[in-house]
Amino acid sequence: MQQFLPIMVVEKETLSMPPQGGQPVKDFVMFHDLFWSFKLCIDEFQYCKPIVQVDGTWLYGKYMGALLVAIAQDENNKILLIAFAIVKSELAEAWLFFLQNLKRHVT
Repeated sequence: MQQFLPIMVVEKETLSMPPQGGQPVKDFVMFHDLFWSFKLCIDEFQYCKPIVQVDGTWLYGKYMGALLVAIAQDENNKILLIAFAIVKSELAEAWLFFLQNLKRHVT
């Protein structure tokens, strides 16, 4: 995705497919975690207050998981969405994945 949209930062984690019928599945991986942020939001973050707020919500329906979001406020108290992640669940390892990528790419 990042090669088509250089205005984005994208990090993903995948897992190898478990063996099916005793045979390993080659060249297939399962989605695990996805982090993304837009370059414009990253650039605008330098003009925001030095506080980042994070929150998560559950996804319902066909695709289960959680959506994690980081926001900041500018000097006019306008909210800026700076980073997003889709993870399997709101566990410590998912938050660690999100916060590490937030630190690496945004702050």
